[in-house]
Amino acid sequence: RSLNPVDMSTVDGERSLWELSAVEMVIRLKSGQVTAVEAVQSALDRIRATSGSNAVVTLCEDRALAVAKRASSETVLAGLPVVVKDLTAVSGVRLTCGSHLLPNHVPDASDPLVDVIERNGGVVIGMTNTPEFGAGSNTFNEVFGATPTPFDTRRTAGGSSGGSAAALALGQCWLATGSDLGGSLRIPASFCGVVGFRPSPGLVTQSNLSVDDQLHGVNGPMARSVADLALFLDAMEASPPPPSPSPSATAAVDSAAGDDAPPAEGPAGGRGGQWLTAVSNPLTLPPPRRVLWSCDLGGSCPVEQQTREVCRAAVAVLEDIGSTLTLADTDRAAQAKLHSLFTPAESTFRELRGCKFQGNPLFPVTDGPPGDKILDWLEESPVSAEWAAVVKPEIRWNVGVGVAQADGAHAKAVAAQEAMMAVAAEIFEGCELLVCPCVVVPPFDSTLRYLNAIDEVQLPSYVEWLRATYAVTLTNCPALCLPVGFTADGELPIGLQLVGPPGGDAAVVLAAARLEAELAKRGFAQGVPRENTVGTSALSHAGAARVSGPATAEQARAEHAADLAKTAA
Repeated sequence: RSLNPVDMSTVDGERSLWELSAVEMVIRLKSGQVTAVEAVQSALDRIRATSGSNAVVTLCEDRALAVAKRASSETVLAGLPVVVKDLTAVSGVRLTCGSHLLPNHVPDASDPLVDVIERNGGVVIGMTNTPEFGAGSNTFNEVFGATPTPFDTRRTAGGSSGGSAAALALGQCWLATGSDLGGSLRIPASFCGVVGFRPSPGLVTQSNLSVDDQLHGVNGPMARSVADLALFLDAMEASPPPPSPSPSATAAVDSAAGDDAPPAEGPAGGRGGQWLTAVSNPLTLPPPRRVLWSCDLGGSCPVEQQTREVCRAAVAVLEDIGSTLTLADTDRAAQAKLHSLFTPAESTFRELRGCKFQGNPLFPVTDGPPGDKILDWLEESPVSAEWAAVVKPEIRWNVGVGVAQADGAHAKAVAAQEAMMAVAAEIFEGCELLVCPCVVVPPFDSTLRYLNAIDEVQLPSYVEWLRATYAVTLTNCPALCLPVGFTADGELPIGLQLVGPPGGDAAVVLAAARLEAELAKRGFAQGVPRENTVGTSALSHAGAARVSGPATAEQARAEHAADLAKTAA
């Protein structure tokens, strides 16, 4: 864990390739010290050596070696191996989405994101595990099983990009793709001690990003450090980048990069390296001027005590280096503003997410009866009986929420989200950065499908333990999870969420780079556990909090049925 992947010092010759940072690997690939084929073989060897992790679930060795042999050292990634979440198509590679609905699906064409990554020199070596269709933040499915965090293999890696996060933490890859609707890039990053970035919609190459869809799911980069993440962002960025409602992310990055910035156009029409250049000297970056800290998003979600303490200590570092810190915990005006922003999140996210699932062509549902009969109908209706017998109850609940919506509910939810976005814009007039815990608890027992209670506080639905991230999603603001410490026993990683203003992706990435470097100076150097570890703390707790949740599909189904019946009533 002591390995600092941001350290750019001379490689001593004793480390294996998998231990190097992505930035160090690209330097070696560009100089010819390492070939792309050697990099691929190193990653494959490491995956096989740590195969019990269940992180990379499908390998494409022959394809990867063929791509590596023709990789150009002039590209952004120069032939560096990457892994792709098993929701994103890679031509000629099995795509399951973690579901038996797609048992033998092999796409002929790659997703636009994969095309851009490969044109920028990335070599896809495999697919990473995800919950079925990315639904939920505990990575398990009936196709491949569960993926634990390497820090304690009894506990979940989070989700839905859990396979990507675990693969990074184990050194199975240098870079990984993820996607995020309610926290799927950020939660597993927190649970696996890596960095995950939910960018503004449109910044990263995206397939089927509809302007009519208020609840944006986005692709994003995951890496072991902010520098590695910036490198991947250079290779993933859409061309041209979307217009920014706040001072341009492009301008901010170009300013930080200075005169040493590479040419504006990269090999795939992207920015050609400015994100990485901007963070290459992180201790020289100015700290964010005004920072707003909240331990619980204005009192809208319960957060475990150790998580609060570790995140608050990290925020104190920003104050030490010159940021003006406002504590929502004690500032009544700030707390009231955050409360007004995030209180509508539960109902708004529920309705918009339900509508999104109901409209998915994989789930052929249009109408149905109300209340506690919905799940029965989903399983018995001729139009949906086949898929309902296969997909997990959490997906059936999401679809059921969409089916059960009253007339005008979706329009009301859209209006509520627009109001939230307006309040968020007002808050960011007074600060450059909002910081808060990324997840309300540390990693929990992987046999629990989700959390339904924290310290005996009952949670209203299976997504409610994600509120710290899904509430931020509703603002459409960029957000990054940065590992900042461990639980008191030193076993479980804890991540801090950095949220920027609308379009303020650069503000988030640059602040994360500076904070990461400052934490390293103070002795916290995030790194890679060399092997999977079995923890010693009680599984009934996540950190200091006692947690509970359903362990079986039958228990989950009963909870979802009760929830839908309550909604109808």
